[in-house]
Amino acid sequence: MGTIGICLTPCTLPGAKVSNFTLDKNEMALGLGVHGEAGVKNVEIRSSKDTVDLMLNHMMDKNSSSHLDLNDKDEVVLLINNLGGTTHLEIGIITDDVVKALTKRGVKVLKVFTGSYFTSLEMAGFNITVLRLSEKLKKENLLSLLEMETDTPVVLASTNCMSLIAVRDKLNEYDKCAGDGDCGTTLARGSEAILQDLDKLGDFKYPADIFQNISFSCSETMGGTSGGMYSVLMSGIARKLSTNDKFGLKSFSQAFEEGINSLMQYGGAKPGDRTMLDVLKPISEKLNSLAVKDGELPYDDIKSIALNSAERTLNLEAKSGRASYVSKDKLINPDPGAVAVAEIVKACVDVLKIKRI
Repeated sequence: MGTIGICLTPCTLPGAKVSNFTLDKNEMALGLGVHGEAGVKNVEIRSSKDTVDLMLNHMMDKNSSSHLDLNDKDEVVLLINNLGGTTHLEIGIITDDVVKALTKRGVKVLKVFTGSYFTSLEMAGFNITVLRLSEKLKKENLLSLLEMETDTPVVLASTNCMSLIAVRDKLNEYDKCAGDGDCGTTLARGSEAILQDLDKLGDFKYPADIFQNISFSCSETMGGTSGGMYSVLMSGIARKLSTNDKFGLKSFSQAFEEGINSLMQYGGAKPGDRTMLDVLKPISEKLNSLAVKDGELPYDDIKSIALNSAERTLNLEAKSGRASYVSKDKLINPDPGAVAVAEIVKACVDVLKIKRI
């Protein structure tokens, strides 16, 4: 399989003042990353047909160790991904040009997928992904599997990470009075690492593996106390999920509670100590109560619990962590760790509310 992207404009992360890279008016970024990273090189703007030829030539360049080896009479599945700011009309034209370019090369396109599968906010651009069907994949009836409905949790992980990156400065500001002033930077660093390795989180059929891999990532890349605490939390969730064959609200609420218990055991803090637990615990209690009921999740209630719980830490006495050594009159903001958890919960709820999971 090969994939390559191109864009006319970069994207700007929420809360950031500038985009990750810049382009002149007559330039496009070739080989960009879907998380807003700059391309391998900037090229002059050209027609859709010429742009598609440029991208396919780059993808199939035999001088590259990562090239896609396509030959005459090969059969492929094609995916054209809208990076966010490209119109439906443009995507239609691009798709037609890609199919014609592959056909001209003797390649047979068996199936085409188009849409906004993984976007980069407002970026005007697209990805071409070509999957070559081997004899083994044909025997496994891959085409019918690709057409089956699925709902991948990757959007949850990416949205959570983006939300933490967006509030980096806010969390740092809150942390100046209570700690090193780097809470936002620490969480953003861990989030960026997870975003870079989204495709390595694991098989989404096995949620325990995903949480365990996030735990490893937090431990290895986030650093600081936050890295350790999030690693323990995720590891506790993974441990409980691994004992249950079915994944649902009940099993997750139990696993979430197990993660919180691990956090209290190894971290020494408890609810009321002005920490992330002051948001985690109320959310856990709400999820446990909902697990025994039927019906749609009260998304707005869950979000309100998280945000209000974080705000209430402003009036709590710090009894754990570095904040416990700081004079109470200097703690003029809510606990940054609690605010970060509230942002994660808010991001999760916003995605789940749209998808009605």
